[in-house]
Amino acid sequence: MGVAAPVSTATRPEDETRTTARNEAEAARQRLEELNAAVSAAERAKAEADDMLSERRAHLVGARQRRDEALASLRAAERELNTARTATTRQSKPAVPRGIVKEARKEATAQRKRA
Repeated sequence: MGVAAPVSTATRPEDETRTTARNEAEAARQRLEELNAAVSAAERAKAEADDMLSERRAHLVGARQRRDEALASLRAAERELNTARTATTRQSKPAVPRGIVKEARKEATAQRKRA
């Protein structure tokens, strides 16, 4: 019948096993170094982002203070303007008692009826 293929029962020599283990250990060490470098880079980036965030928050606080001061100044100026307008309006109108005005109207109405 058919011919059987020879079966290899040889095992790896011990030197090859040691070399493979060393290669795997070296690859694992290199991967660990790469991961440590990536973690260090991420930590530096986070620190920079934290610094920038702190700086922007400080700018925001300053801007809010300037806005509040400007708003307070605007409101004070509006109050002064309203006070000045009220004073001007009071000065431009002659102070005439209401009774005199009513009497003058009655008189004017009566004169029209007579005419």
